[in-house]
Amino acid sequence: MKQLVSGTLILVWMAGLNQLAAQTGTITGRVLEAETAEPIVNVVILATSLTDSTKQTWVYSDGRGMYALGEIPVGYYTVSFMSVAHHTRRMERISVLGAQSVRLDAELVPRIIMLDGIVVSASRKQQKLLEAPASMSVIDARAVAEAPVITPTDHLRTVAGVDVSQTGLLQQNVVVRGFNNVFSGTLMMLTDNRLAGVPSLRLNAPYLLAPGNDDIERVEVVRGPGSALYGPNAANGVVNFITSSPFSSKGTSVSTTMGERSVFQGTFRHAGSVGNNAGYKFSGLYFKGKDWSYVDPVETAIRQDALAAGADASTLRIGKREGVIERYAGEARLDFLLGDQLSAVATFGMTQLVRGIELTDIGAAQAKDWNYSYAQARVSYGDLFAQAFFNKSDAGDTYLLRSGEPIVDRSSQFVTQIQHSVALSDAQRFIYGADLLLTRPETGGTINGRNEASDDINEYGGYLQSETRLFDNHLDLAFAARIDKHNQLLSPVFSPRAGITLRPNDHHNIRVTYNRAYSTPTTTELFLDIESVANVFGFPEPYAIAVRASGVPTSGFNFDRIAGRPVMHSPFFPAGPIPADEAALLWSAVVDFLAAGGVDLSGIPAPTSQEVGSLMALLNPETGSFDPVSDVYDIKALKPTITQTLEVGYKGVFSSRLQASVDIYYTRVTDFIGPLQIFTPNVFLNGDNVKDYLKPYIKQGLMDQGVPEPQAEAIAEDQATQIGASVGQIPLGTVTPKEAESNTAILLASRNFGTVNLQGIDLWADYRLSGMISLEGTYSYVSRNFFEKLDGATDLSLNAPRSKGSIAVAYRNAEYGLFSKLRYRWTEGFRMNSGVYVGSVSPGSFIDVTLGLQDLGFRGFGVTLSSTNLLNKKHRYFIGAPEIGRMVIGRLSYAF
Repeated sequence: MKQLVSGTLILVWMAGLNQLAAQTGTITGRVLEAETAEPIVNVVILATSLTDSTKQTWVYSDGRGMYALGEIPVGYYTVSFMSVAHHTRRMERISVLGAQSVRLDAELVPRIIMLDGIVVSASRKQQKLLEAPASMSVIDARAVAEAPVITPTDHLRTVAGVDVSQTGLLQQNVVVRGFNNVFSGTLMMLTDNRLAGVPSLRLNAPYLLAPGNDDIERVEVVRGPGSALYGPNAANGVVNFITSSPFSSKGTSVSTTMGERSVFQGTFRHAGSVGNNAGYKFSGLYFKGKDWSYVDPVETAIRQDALAAGADASTLRIGKREGVIERYAGEARLDFLLGDQLSAVATFGMTQLVRGIELTDIGAAQAKDWNYSYAQARVSYGDLFAQAFFNKSDAGDTYLLRSGEPIVDRSSQFVTQIQHSVALSDAQRFIYGADLLLTRPETGGTINGRNEASDDINEYGGYLQSETRLFDNHLDLAFAARIDKHNQLLSPVFSPRAGITLRPNDHHNIRVTYNRAYSTPTTTELFLDIESVANVFGFPEPYAIAVRASGVPTSGFNFDRIAGRPVMHSPFFPAGPIPADEAALLWSAVVDFLAAGGVDLSGIPAPTSQEVGSLMALLNPETGSFDPVSDVYDIKALKPTITQTLEVGYKGVFSSRLQASVDIYYTRVTDFIGPLQIFTPNVFLNGDNVKDYLKPYIKQGLMDQGVPEPQAEAIAEDQATQIGASVGQIPLGTVTPKEAESNTAILLASRNFGTVNLQGIDLWADYRLSGMISLEGTYSYVSRNFFEKLDGATDLSLNAPRSKGSIAVAYRNAEYGLFSKLRYRWTEGFRMNSGVYVGSVSPGSFIDVTLGLQDLGFRGFGVTLSSTNLLNKKHRYFIGAPEIGRMVIGRLSYAF
């Protein structure tokens, strides 16, 4: 009996244990910064069982610092709070009982505020911002969340060294340290390390960026050349928009933004995981607003002429602007954790610009149904990183507003990259990698014309970087070299990099760097083939002379010569070229022209080239007249533009309250690629020679008719002068190069020219007056921003101010979820020269205000109100753009 009772008690006890083991609890809480009581995002909270250290579970803190560890078996745990910018905190013997929810809040002490964040863009690897061997700025998750922007590039407006020229609600031209333009692509713009520009046009269009504000984790800005690691077209800096992983941002968020100019934007985002090894997220947005208006006088005049000639106003595209800008976008992403060191990410996205205005070098364009799509795959295994992505553009029904002609762009780009690093010791590491870029322009013959079948661009390159740490990690040496080959350029391009970084302690960084970078010619500079005017002089067929814009072939443009003299081609002499100084051979064409005007020279013998000489002159598109030239000059194959920068920089933190950075640089840029210019002169008879040749014949004819000699002399002088002036204005031919497809056409092309030297400084400082109030300031200066008649060829403008700056005060109260910021920013005026847009941009000063509340009424609900240019001081950032005024918007958001 005793044995039966004992056995029963044991079974009951074991059943109780099994039931207890089957129960789980939760640990929830909030992570705040000790000094400011502000929430900390992306803290790793790790719970480790005291009885079995292999049993672990972890989560990230969200944007409000909140976290929840669910389904934790009962027992005792060590809970660790880990953040790259804060000291790790551990809490021991945290007890979790059955079905119990344990509240565990934590305050973390910052290591070094802000400048201690982790970045990847400076060296294409993770490192602390304070250690990065480059001039960098980071817009962190909190700053992103507090700004209710309608396009990602709005976050860059007050970053030191960055120029943002706004040309519409969503339209902006963004560059670093100048060299801005309409239709700009000089800045390398990335999204999660994927090139985010339009493939062949090399256009950075903010309205084609898919990520919404809720999906951006941070923005990294690298100032100065970066080709040693990033390859082509990183000569003017790098901006990388980094989005959140679904593992660190689980949940759903929706937002609505409304404001002046009938602005409406709606966003949606959801992220989650399947188990601990697969994460997913998808997001979307829709935007619509009434853009600022602008009347282009050139468009208006051309449209009026077309209507006067009988064009249908309802179908005429010239000058037909739509006042609304509208777009929608979506993105999906899958993350996989396949092992302790192996992870993979796949991303798919698209953006559709339904309608909007964009400035180009040859006038504004009306975009209609412009589609941009992409797919990207990334794999990381330990120190190995590889990715491949595909970008595709389709300009839809976009057309030029000055001509009505369509812009056809169905270009694509495939890129694959691989990088690996190896540490030989704690003091020595090597990073090496390779890139392949395949760009495929497709313009339907509208832009690249006869070059459509031979305009593929293949680029490939490799790089090696050495990183050495000396003197107990107080001195870093970084050296890098890269070689790239472009199939349309004659020679490979070498891009070296060298840097010395001194860290006296964990709070200060002094850096000296040298970078050499390059920008390749654009597809239009290489392959353009457009007939802009079919019959510029109105000659009857088959004598028409056209004007054609042309890209420069790999052979360049080379002029034929006979005994050192250039030769011309004439529609009046189709048999072949003749020396340009023997235009008198075409005297019969002159006689026919004059006969059509009622002047008969048929009885006068043809002159020799010794009697009537020839002149060469270039058509001036601005004046419509001709400028005399004495010779022609070959255009060599285009070379890349080389940028070299020597820079001294400092980053530091003082007493955990003041942090600052100073960057002083010297830059030399060589081999600019200039704008399209006419380089093929027309050939004319010398009008004075014609007058002197004809005068005796006219005088003798008059005397034969009985006119007295004194009178005949005066009449002959007058008639010969008039005829000579008329004949001297007849273009009898064109001096064209051997490579010209149309040997009588006037050709425009680009060429390399010039060297410019400039110096500059970028300053940034942030001071925390208290745990709630902080001050921030930026200032940028460059020594020159306009170069007149560079190499005697053309004016060159940075299209950016010499100096600009901003001052801001921010207030944040984490307890009540309140934040606000007041900013004053100013910019100097500058002379602008970009395509057809030439003039002066006025200086401007503006006040911006932001006010927001998080967790308004209940958790996850927030409201933000923002006003840029609060005082509504109308400002034209670019010639050809509308005046931009105040923009007040409000955002309601809910995350759950």
